[in-house]
Amino acid sequence: MPCAQHFRGAQVGTGYSPRDPRTRTARSESTIATHVFFDFFGTLVDYDPSPVGTEHNAPLAYATAAGADLAGAEADTLWSTIWAELDAHADETGREWAMVDAVERFRDRLGVPDGACPPASELIGAYLTTWSRSVAPAAGLDSCLQNLSADHRLCVVSNTHDTDLVPGLLARFGIADRFDAVIASVDVGWRKPNPEIFRFATESVGVEPEDAVFVGDSWRPDVVGPRSAGMNAVFVGAHTQPTDDGVTVVDSLHRVPDAVRSVRTGSLHRR
Repeated sequence: MPCAQHFRGAQVGTGYSPRDPRTRTARSESTIATHVFFDFFGTLVDYDPSPVGTEHNAPLAYATAAGADLAGAEADTLWSTIWAELDAHADETGREWAMVDAVERFRDRLGVPDGACPPASELIGAYLTTWSRSVAPAAGLDSCLQNLSADHRLCVVSNTHDTDLVPGLLARFGIADRFDAVIASVDVGWRKPNPEIFRFATESVGVEPEDAVFVGDSWRPDVVGPRSAGMNAVFVGAHTQPTDDGVTVVDSLHRVPDAVRSVRTGSLHRR
């Protein structure tokens, strides 16, 4: 399978052929999904969702370099507050925010003279480097991807505030070549569960939504969202929501391949 490359804000692989049975043009009589779209954080990898790092305090270092008189706990509180504000607005509007948005708010609230702050890229780079150190592959990741990639095209759709974060982690874990596309919400402008990001994802790789399965660990972003765009869904984790007809629930990535192959295309429209 080809490695992913940049395309319109997403990372999309090449190599589609009208003769490839996994492509849209060869769909014909098949009733099994051709494409699997994965959520990233919490599904393919384990991570700490807290915006405050446990090692190097990048916001504090940035504030100190700007001449702000701020203690470590104060920097953590300010950074977490800004993160929560931006997330709340994004949840309300469906519009994603970028790391530079957080840095700009942080700068504004430091109370230092204009021009005193280092470039935003310094805080973004230091923060993401520190935060991503604890990200690790989820149990069963390699076997799941190896199994599904034999007869499906694989993609990632992630709510993320930095274009290069997910591709960098995929490369770090040695699995980047398993995926044809990496769709980041910060590039699309919409975040899950807004249906627009799922429409963008399926259109980017040339597949009909009903021929795709979305796999994720969060109910609204990874089940409600893709189904509203016409996709099928498999939920991974301890499902505590009311039973939803047509959604397969599994407890780990080990069970995802069988769950995906149990989905029949068009099931959303034929029920």
